[in-house]
Amino acid sequence: MIRQQWWMGLIYGFIYGFLLFIFAFFEAGGGHGSYAFFGVFSSPLALGGIPAAVLGVPFLWSAVGILLTRLHRPVVRNAFYCIIGLHYLGIPLILMFFEDGNLTELNKTLTKMPFLIFGIALYIAGQVRIWFCLAKSRTR
Repeated sequence: MIRQQWWMGLIYGFIYGFLLFIFAFFEAGGGHGSYAFFGVFSSPLALGGIPAAVLGVPFLWSAVGILLTRLHRPVVRNAFYCIIGLHYLGIPLILMFFEDGNLTELNKTLTKMPFLIFGIALYIAGQVRIWFCLAKSRTR
């Protein structure tokens, strides 16, 4: 995704965010599950509450996708580091303090719907891909 059109980054990021949203939606179980996936996938936006967490997933990753297409610009690279850094720093805060993101509920939900583990795998694979794009951009 290096030096492509910005809209390609938008599309790739939105698809990634939307797929994460789908897994988080199932994990939330119509309000009877846990919101931990929404919290993790949309961090740091989830610190603004459940609505921000739910709506933030596709928007966060769309923005990251756009930034990945412009990493050759120092300002954009710095913005990328800030956004992704805040994302990673927000995850432990969200898991510790997020009102509905308790891990007991998450464990129950994963026991009932084991296919949700693919949501975690998708998130990790996406993060690896993001860092691969960053590393690739630094070699050019």
